[in-house]
Amino acid sequence: MKNLILIAGMTFCFSAIGQQKLTKTFYDARQTKIKEEYHTANGVKNGTYKEFSEYGGVLRQGTYKNDIRVGTWIITDLKGISSDTENFNMSGEMEGKWIKHCPFNRRIKLVEGYYTAGKRNGIWSEYECESDPLTTKQILKSKETYSAGEVNGECEYFSNGERRTGLIKKGQKTGEWKEYNQSGKMAITFYYTGNTFGPYSLKNVIVYYNNGKIAAKRNALHNYQDVMQAKLGEELYYDTTGVLEAKIVWNKDSITDHYNDAYFSGSYEEYYPSLKLGIKGTLRFERGREFFVGEKIAYYENGNKKSEGKYDRNGYLITGTYIEYFETGEPNEKSRK
Repeated sequence: MKNLILIAGMTFCFSAIGQQKLTKTFYDARQTKIKEEYHTANGVKNGTYKEFSEYGGVLRQGTYKNDIRVGTWIITDLKGISSDTENFNMSGEMEGKWIKHCPFNRRIKLVEGYYTAGKRNGIWSEYECESDPLTTKQILKSKETYSAGEVNGECEYFSNGERRTGLIKKGQKTGEWKEYNQSGKMAITFYYTGNTFGPYSLKNVIVYYNNGKIAAKRNALHNYQDVMQAKLGEELYYDTTGVLEAKIVWNKDSITDHYNDAYFSGSYEEYYPSLKLGIKGTLRFERGREFFVGEKIAYYENGNKKSEGKYDRNGYLITGTYIEYFETGEPNEKSRK
């Protein structure tokens, strides 16, 4: 009876193996250069799969189940350097760790992270794709947190030694973002308020000196690409000791969008370290430059006028309107122009 069971078991094993068929394809008609080697069952790929280069090295290898890629797949280059790693679940969805390498240099990674049921999940890192084929140095470009295929969580971005960190919720930057300079010191902080003004989103900005003191504060309006389009409200400038040097108040009613180029204006005041007024006038921002329009007056620290002049719509001095004054307050007629 035991012998009958043993024979029956052996017959089943041979039958199962017999259902699989080893298939090979070739690069040449003489079938000397193998291209693929894989197993089939029931007319579809089932089992291990290998793809070869014309020179014999394995380019890609993994496992099929009912013609679907499952498990871990390894992709190598023509020189046999192990490169990309791909993982799939039993349904053929991307699952687990994925690593892609730079197409110009297979020694360095381009991106790595994890998939869950076909969607990015957790931390994904992206690296600079170095064109030098000899370098092995990895330069981190970004680290983003994903949830169900969408950027959602803490993120970091790197560029030329600078670093920016902050939170993204459902694909949108939110809350406080910090930017560090090449020395690792705080350079700028951004705060995404969630408020909007027309087509723009409002962001509070603080710029820092290397000594940690605040250099400037402003409210900025940004478009959907996070590019600054206008300034709104107070813009304050400080010296390295923290003393106010200048103040601009940008007028919201002056903001005009013309072919995605915002024009806006505001009142300008510049101060001495004693906080006494040094200059006042109206600034206008247009086509990438700031300039004075209308009347501009400069003062001595004692409060007397230092100079005055009027500027046209394009920021050019109107002839005959400029004059300088002596510190005692008398006009210097020789300075008139």
